[in-house]
Amino acid sequence: MEAEQIKEYLAELNEEAVLYDDYDEALIGIGHRNGSGAIAAYDLDKVFKELEKLLGPECSEEDVIEYFDYNVMGTWAGEFTPIFIEVLK
Repeated sequence: MEAEQIKEYLAELNEEAVLYDDYDEALIGIGHRNGSGAIAAYDLDKVFKELEKLLGPECSEEDVIEYFDYNVMGTWAGEFTPIFIEVLK
């Protein structure tokens, strides 16, 4: 399912769900949190790949992780904040 389809379906379930537009390639589905309802679910590895593109080739893996920890995971956007899934392969 494409990001736009996921976004449309999520909006039907919870129009207040928070989305991160810069990470559309990493949007993999919908999570459900007790008390919050439907929220966006992102693939963590894919988010890192998108951040590498956004931050540029001069950024190290540590820079990407630090940026993510502070600017993405460290930002609480309320009860409809997305979740990040570590997909095990």
